[in-house]
This record gives sequence, structure tokens and C-alpha cells, in this order.
Amino acid sequence: MSDPRQIVGTELLPGRFRTFEQVADLIFEFEKTLGTLGIKIAAGSKLENACLSGLRILMAHTNSIILDPRNDIRPEMVNVRGLWQFAERVNRLKGQPLLEQLKPHLRLMSAGDFAQNRKSSCYDQACNKLFELLIGLAVADIGTDTELDHPDASSGKNPDVLTTIAKKRWRSRARLCRATRPRPFTTVWRWVQRYAPDRDSW
Repeated sequence: MSDPRQIVGTELLPGRFRTFEQVADLIFEFEKTLGTLGIKIAAGSKLENACLSGLRILMAHTNSIILDPRNDIRPEMVNVRGLWQFAERVNRLKGQPLLEQLKPHLRLMSAGDFAQNRKSSCYDQACNKLFELLIGLAVADIGTDTELDHPDASSGKNPDVLTTIAKKRWRSRARLCRATRPRPFTTVWRWVQRYAPDRDSW
């Protein structure tokens, strides 16, 4: 098997490869990071279920528990991957002012389906706002002075995400494309073009 470093370059890219043990540590650290903001993972939430999925997979890997071979483990992996893309970026912000600003968004993670790697209801407003959070976390990795519009007190006139990259202020709007059935790329592209002119009014 090829060395992963030969695929992505001389060093492993952050977030690309993790052991089951590292994923479990990531989950515990994420819970602690939320705790610094006074946020608790709600019992029975999809967020709690994703955290438990990560621990169950580790325990199965180390033979601490035995999983029923008839059960499909893929939904558990989807749960963990959906949590991973948030947790790793949130943990990196620990001790930074931006983390406090993201508190209203992070509270929503227990309110709906936070995962952006699976189908969700178009009526799940928490999921929509958490897509904005994911975009904000991604640009925070490469920019400075990142700001997110408040999820509950948004005027609708401001861009969802602001950040500075190479001394230039960039503005982004986070929009989810939803449909009740699969659509061709040309249709999705028309949707993008429909909203693209709005950038001039930001």
C-alpha cells in the first residue's frame, strides 16, 4: 500500500488521516471546548448520537464491545465524519476570540441535524445555519478577522461570512441547494447564477 504522504505531499494534510483513538480524543476535546462556552451536548440529540458513534467504533475496533455483524456500520461512520469536520476546526479555535463569537451557532448543533454530509429536511433551520458555520470555520483556517452573521438576529442584508485574505476583505453567502429528487448539474448551476448577482448589493 502506498504511503499516504506520497499522495498528498511531503506532509499529511490536517484532517485527512486519523486513527480511531485520535477520533475519540477529538470528540472528548470538542466536548471540553463547548464546555468552555457553557454549552452542553443535549441528551438524545443527533450531536450526542454522533459522539457516541465515534466511541462505539473505537470500542469495536479494540474489541471492547462486539458489534452485530448484521448491522450496517456505515451510518455510524457518516455520523462520525459529519462531526469530525466541525470538531477539528472548532478545537483549533480554542482560546481565540472567534470562538466566543461562534457561540450562538455552536448552540444550534444540538438543536437540529448538524451534519452536512447527509440529507436533511429543508425545514431544519438549524441545519441551514450550521452550513454557514462550516463555511465560516473553513475560511477562518485561511483568513483573519473572520465574522459570521448572527444566526438568530440576522437582518438578511449582510453577507453570512466576512474574512480577510491577503489584505482583501471577502464576503460570502452560504446557501444550501435542496430538492426533493436528484437534479442535473445544469439545474444547480442555474440556481447559483440566480443568486450570484446579489453580490453587488452586499
